[in-house]
Amino acid sequence: MRSCSDEVVIDGESLTIEDVVNVARKLKKVRVADEALKKVEACRKILEEKIIKASVRCYGVTTGFGPLGRVFHRA
Repeated sequence: MRSCSDEVVIDGESLTIEDVVNVARKLKKVRVADEALKKVEACRKILEEKIIKASVRCYGVTTGFGPLGRVFHRA
């Protein structure tokens, strides 16, 4: 995460405790960097095409977490 004077930019590689404190306690604005957003979109496409459409179980994506980890959710 990169910090500017008025916002914290999430880049997916440089998150610090100071960044988290600036957002949580000092209410700094957050922006997702374009490159990080592209990575999220690519992962979503894989999830939709390879896992959800194929009805493949994937812990935490098509199932719940913890005690619900064996519950399968169909898209």
